[in-house]
Amino acid sequence: CDLVEELTLEAPLILPENGSVQIQVWAGAEDASGRRELTLHSSAGDDGVSWTRHATGILRTGGLGGGASLA
Repeated sequence: CDLVEELTLEAPLILPENGSVQIQVWAGAEDASGRRELTLHSSAGDDGVSWTRHATGILRTGGLGGGASLA
């Protein structure tokens, strides 16, 4: 998949001044139309148990081409 078709932000990802944050990006199986679900989670705890969902979306192929520059 080369295109983020849809992205819904749910919570800000706040980076700590010290330490680290674990990030998990998950892409689901391709459906009949070639799209995949996308989720983005983070965990600041060392236990890796407490996860916050930050975004959900849809991925698909066919995004490369004559798009507008964001520069």
